[in-house]
Amino acid sequence: MPPVKKKGEEERKAIYTSISSEVRMASTGNPITVQDAKEWLGWEEIKEGSPKDDYLLLDVNKAKIRCANNVGNRPFNEQHCLTICQDILNKHFAPRGPNGETVIIGKTGLVLSAQHRLIALVLAYQQWVSEEKGPHWKQYWETEPTIDSVVVYGVDETEETVRTLDNTRPRGFSDVLYTSGVFKAKSPAKREKLSKLAGQATKNLWDRTGHRTDAFNPKLTNSELIDYINQHPHIARAVNHIFTDDVVPAGVKGGKGVISQYLGAGPAAALLYLMGCSGTSEEKIKKYRAEEVKNEKVLDWSRWDKACEFWSLIAQGAPQVKAVTDLIRSMADPETMYGGRYEERSVAIMKAWNGFIASCGKDLKELGKVTAKDVDLKEHYKRDADGNLVFKTLGVNVGGIDSPIVDEEEEGADEEEQTPEEIEEAKLRIRKERQEAEKAKLRAAQGGGGLPKQEKKEEDEENEEENDEPTPPPAAPKKPTSTPPAKKSGKPPLKGGTER
Repeated sequence: MPPVKKKGEEERKAIYTSISSEVRMASTGNPITVQDAKEWLGWEEIKEGSPKDDYLLLDVNKAKIRCANNVGNRPFNEQHCLTICQDILNKHFAPRGPNGETVIIGKTGLVLSAQHRLIALVLAYQQWVSEEKGPHWKQYWETEPTIDSVVVYGVDETEETVRTLDNTRPRGFSDVLYTSGVFKAKSPAKREKLSKLAGQATKNLWDRTGHRTDAFNPKLTNSELIDYINQHPHIARAVNHIFTDDVVPAGVKGGKGVISQYLGAGPAAALLYLMGCSGTSEEKIKKYRAEEVKNEKVLDWSRWDKACEFWSLIAQGAPQVKAVTDLIRSMADPETMYGGRYEERSVAIMKAWNGFIASCGKDLKELGKVTAKDVDLKEHYKRDADGNLVFKTLGVNVGGIDSPIVDEEEEGADEEEQTPEEIEEAKLRIRKERQEAEKAKLRAAQGGGGLPKQEKKEEDEENEEENDEPTPPPAAPKKPTSTPPAKKSGKPPLKGGTER
């Protein structure tokens, strides 16, 4: 909403008496420049000694910045701004001219819509001229970065108008993939599901292969997503394979597929990709990681068929992988069907693959099999400094370009291995707590306190795209006799491990 006038502050005067617009483009010699952005924003560096909350952001040089003409805008989102900044520097932001989204300037000069784009342009320029990153970005921009856009001047600044601006749903990864050509041969319904899975899988791969630590391109933007998939076509193949195998068995609550019940389909597709190229040599891995634009052509795909076979066996519940499917099933609470955290499941799957591929022989002609020893998780349960049992991933990975998951070491932690009884007792306690939490949610929903159906559906879709948490596994078949309740052990509860 428009800013509240402070005591002693002069009323802003109108500088535009009517609405007008112009197209600013590099191809016509009139793009939006850093100077334009600063003037429109009222960019001002705050001097030392000013109140701590009297600035909008810290720029690349760690200077406190106030934007005097941005006071009526919505809250500034630094991460969103840095994402746009990265796209500008890579020449991914509207590279073919204005994309139709406007820079909106109010009648008194307030920036009503464009704060993130304009600030991103200034930050991009600061990186372009910096000693540290400037040489890299000057390979992309011979002259200072600019952007193309339509600019509208003189828009009403009252609350009634401002609250209708930017009232749109942002395009997520699945939206971008849906409108791309990646799955264009599929029906609209299948294309929507495949796009969602591909977005999740690519985000997972981006993190697992170390891209988020890239000094220049740490963020997976929409543009980076499409470029990454185009350079790694086996991602689409992995997604198609998991989607095809992940059928919903009859009578399963919630309609979860036979793979999703063990690990989310998105993370499963990412692991299939990594397993398929896990035979890549150290020399080729170094070559791949040294490339500025990484391409999967340098990777060794000799294990691809075996990786697809591994996931098909899991989907079928085949005897060759019974050790790992039984393990993950045992993690489930018989009432809620929830249990086994993401770290536990993913480590179990990775260890299962490592045992499976090792049993296939050097020529990969043997029929692989997972043993109980392959998926033994006993060594992963440790006590932290407070005496709580925690699950440690211990850097388990599938090899190749998969980066190990490194646990943060806790100072003073006791690394003594725990007995199976201690582990099971701690697991039972945390599952009971989770079960009670699920029952409480169910009671709240039945009491009418939940979101409306459509609103809840949209929220669930957003959460599913942002969070690659796996779906709950199926409960093991109930035995005729009831299981006696676990005795109180006095042991500390099991805490969750490191989030991926």
